[in-house]
Amino acid sequence: MASWSARITLLAGALLTASVVDSEEVPCTPLCGFDAARTGRCHISKAYATALVEFFDDGPWSAIMKHHMSCESNINGACDQVAHCEVDGAGMCAASRSWVVAQLARPGTEGGANLTDRCGLFGRLLADGAVCLQETNSTLCSNVSTPKWGGPGACAWDDIRQVCDVSSKVVMPTLRQYYSEDLVLANFRRQNCSRASTSDLCSADCHWDGNSCSLRPVDFLLAVSGDDCPLSLVFQQNAGCHTENTSNTCSTRKRADGLQECLWRQNQCEAHPVALEFDLLMFVGLGDPLILEPARAAEAQCSELPDIQSCLQPCAPAIMNPSRATRRTVSLTSLLGLAVAVLSCFLWEV
Repeated sequence: MASWSARITLLAGALLTASVVDSEEVPCTPLCGFDAARTGRCHISKAYATALVEFFDDGPWSAIMKHHMSCESNINGACDQVAHCEVDGAGMCAASRSWVVAQLARPGTEGGANLTDRCGLFGRLLADGAVCLQETNSTLCSNVSTPKWGGPGACAWDDIRQVCDVSSKVVMPTLRQYYSEDLVLANFRRQNCSRASTSDLCSADCHWDGNSCSLRPVDFLLAVSGDDCPLSLVFQQNAGCHTENTSNTCSTRKRADGLQECLWRQNQCEAHPVALEFDLLMFVGLGDPLILEPARAAEAQCSELPDIQSCLQPCAPAIMNPSRATRRTVSLTSLLGLAVAVLSCFLWEV
């Protein structure tokens, strides 16, 4: 199982690949893109999805999109020689994990996404991880002081991944110090679930595993994730899909808007990344019809294309680059658009 920060940043470039450009400079922005790494299907392209979002965004989302684009456009094999770029798990040149985590953790007043204050325990780990990931060897890693932990010991060297990351040893002390009341409440709910002796009595937040009733694991995560954190949406949707135990039942779950709700991956059912991304757009305040309606139309068209050849043919409709006078600037304190690309890691690396 990958560490928390690897999950947060592994797919940080899922939608971060293009910026809005004038139609005369690029005759055809691809409408669709083939996702060989995640779903093996055709979906709305990274370039078009990003252009729609960037139409309304003038905050940290745009800065990270542009940096990731510059990394991914590096095709000469010298990814590690470009500042804040690295080869990701799919073998692509992408924005480095340490750089992305730093942008996530940075306060909104400093141009960051401000997830530190909005995601409870995970926000605290994010802030420390932004420091840990800067270190490049085990000696420096063990001696570094982090902002939330307050001294050496928060970081540990991962020999397998060859990175400095937040140590698991700080998690339990942090839980006990800052989240004891939340955990007590979650434990009380767990005890209530355990009293149900049949599947009919096992309801609400409880889960029947065939023999007994217990509190869904997601509820422990929700207890420490913060009320205003996009992780809560990720956890809840993933929990719904996890109830399916076959590929057929998982893959046939559809949402009211027609999107596929779940994805069968690595022998388990999890929230479909495309559906999750649409919901996260709403969550972070980017649910304007000018974004969602053309994006849903594009996804509907692209999902019907059967192979990579047909997937790459359609051109996206032109998007006019808005003037500064009409462009809506999303407030830094409310903008969590980066979650669209990042939080799916908690689903894809379980």
